[in-house]
Amino acid sequence: MACPRCSALCSDTAIRAPGDLWNTICIARAKLADGTLAHASENSTATPNFYQVASGQEWGRPFVFRFHCTECRQAFVLELAGDREPSASWRAEAASLLNPNRPQ
Repeated sequence: MACPRCSALCSDTAIRAPGDLWNTICIARAKLADGTLAHASENSTATPNFYQVASGQEWGRPFVFRFHCTECRQAFVLELAGDREPSASWRAEAASLLNPNRPQ
């Protein structure tokens, strides 16, 4: 279960329009900036990197970015998949990825 700090981010969202993807990227960027989210270690080798995408570059390529809440460790994924018919989503990962020291 997510903590109060990240609970508003826990709705799984199928992103259908470029404007919706941009809004989701902006929310993730803001939550990184305010310390609610942190990059997961898998992002260190991601191409393109999150900040390239968040600055409006590298929109033509699929990506997967993983984040976690800095308080409860709830994991989140932002994904753009597919080249011909792209689909995007924001989702909270399964509870098994939560901090094992935090009561569920």
